[in-house]
Amino acid sequence: MKKRVTFSLLMFTLFAALVLAAPMSVGMSGGMSGMAMGMLVSSEFEFLAGMVPHHRQASDDAQIALERSERPEVQQLAQQIIDAQEAEIAQMEGWLAEWYPEGDRQQVATKMNQAMMDMGMPDLDLSGDAFDQAFLEGMTMHHQMAIQMVDSLLSQNLVEHDAVRTLAQEIRSAQEAEIIEMQGYLEAWFGDTAAGGHSSH
Repeated sequence: MKKRVTFSLLMFTLFAALVLAAPMSVGMSGGMSGMAMGMLVSSEFEFLAGMVPHHRQASDDAQIALERSERPEVQQLAQQIIDAQEAEIAQMEGWLAEWYPEGDRQQVATKMNQAMMDMGMPDLDLSGDAFDQAFLEGMTMHHQMAIQMVDSLLSQNLVEHDAVRTLAQEIRSAQEAEIIEMQGYLEAWFGDTAAGGHSSH
């Protein structure tokens, strides 16, 4: 049986081909095994306003991993996620305040939070190997949602500020690399059991 990460990457590839043909707003979710089929945005504002709570969730989960994981590899990854995403949150908050002070951020955040709940939040009330596996599987899915949002923004030519394009490309590059890193840990430490998993986040 293919590992969940491999399956979801395949589903993302198939989904990405539909982005131009069927643009939608943040909040679309559903699909097989609770996995989100896509996170699309309809404007630069939606991208920024949705990515802020998305990043905050990742940072919060990484903070838990920093405190609970006994593996230095996971602790290092968690600190890397916290440092990168907190810095990006501050950057996006500044842009939202400057460029979109009248935007309905609460509406977008509500859609984002619901979409993350629909995917299934990882059960991090665990310890040892069970915790590490749940965290890595959950963060992999979380990163893939961010990549889908980036590709939705860029493929639909929604960027209004060059700085946002640069940030979006940096998010995709960094999180693709971290997905590969996390998949490697899952394969090395848990083998095929990673396909069963503790979460579909």
